[in-house]
Amino acid sequence: MPCPKNLDRQMFDQKFSLDLARRDVMETRHPVDSIFSRANRQAVLSQRHRFFQSARASRLGSSGGRKSRSADRGKGATILGSLRVQTFSGASCARIVRMLAPRLFAVAAVLLAFVAQPIVAQDVSALFTQAQELMRRQQFAAAVPLLEKCVAAQPASSKFHQWLGRALGLQAAQNGITSSLMSIRKVKAELEKAIALDPKNLQARNDLAILYRALPGLFGGSNAKAAEQVAIIRKDDPALASQIDGDFLAGDKKYDAALAAYNESLRLNGANPMTHVRISLVHQQKKDWEKAFAALDRGLAIDANHPLLLYQVGRAAALSGLQLGRGEKCLRTYIAMPVREDLENPPIAAAHFRLGNILEKKSDPAGARAEYETSLQIDPKQKQAREALAKLKR
Repeated sequence: MPCPKNLDRQMFDQKFSLDLARRDVMETRHPVDSIFSRANRQAVLSQRHRFFQSARASRLGSSGGRKSRSADRGKGATILGSLRVQTFSGASCARIVRMLAPRLFAVAAVLLAFVAQPIVAQDVSALFTQAQELMRRQQFAAAVPLLEKCVAAQPASSKFHQWLGRALGLQAAQNGITSSLMSIRKVKAELEKAIALDPKNLQARNDLAILYRALPGLFGGSNAKAAEQVAIIRKDDPALASQIDGDFLAGDKKYDAALAAYNESLRLNGANPMTHVRISLVHQQKKDWEKAFAALDRGLAIDANHPLLLYQVGRAAALSGLQLGRGEKCLRTYIAMPVREDLENPPIAAAHFRLGNILEKKSDPAGARAEYETSLQIDPKQKQAREALAKLKR
């Protein structure tokens, strides 16, 4: 679940707050392989045969005049619509329709049968996982079109609308939030759509509350509207609502009040490892390292492979200089892990940066340099990694 907006960037690397993402100029080509799975191969062959027959019948019946060519284009548009094209933009589809003149109709129909097929469930899942990995690498511009495909394939999925809203928000932050009012509207629209599809999607309500808190009033920000969402959440999940209370208090640097809210959340639901992450973050902010590590230990007792807990052990070690060996191991474990679909995973670039901090403290400048360089390869705008690398080279 996202965290409040005003705390240290590396402390809340996993959060969704719109004003804390950095620009990432890396581009990623969309892999077509995930669309054309083996499971769809037979369906494609059947589809190709069916539309080839339609194309052939249309071509044979054409007289070649302007009227017949117009009719053929109309038939082509109908076929194109029935195919539910997921891999072409609107402009690309229009160009293909213009190909559907009498002599080219059959060729174009066969081409469409190969490339224009519905995305099956396993392909949607693969696209979603890939989008989350791109978000973990802060390549939000590349993640957005994949999430749009997920939404197009399953428009009734509250989860896909929610994650599209998150990606759009973080992309807007990279481009400068105050210069992108249209993007902010899209973020809000996707989160509201997610809630409309599933009013019990409390994480989407949490995201919307964070959006209201993060935005200035001129852009639709409102603490009152954020409180309305938290009040709705409290009816279904009072423990989550108390945790969100703590997030907002921590964001306002009211640390003692935040700890009280987190402890209330634990009283209501002691099995949530994320609450222990938040308690640790507050203690890290106060530089109370013993309590910070103790909170992480309690969370790891619940979920030993929780990515946020592993990352935070590494971060706390990097900042405090304590438990360096353990911190290194936890960060390497997290970096090697696949994304967890149920969580916002900490940025990989930040994990490499913190690993570099630890190796530097362990008198391993070559290892630290390699980690800082890796961090910058993933996120060229990672200012802290660039400064640390420059300092090492002096």
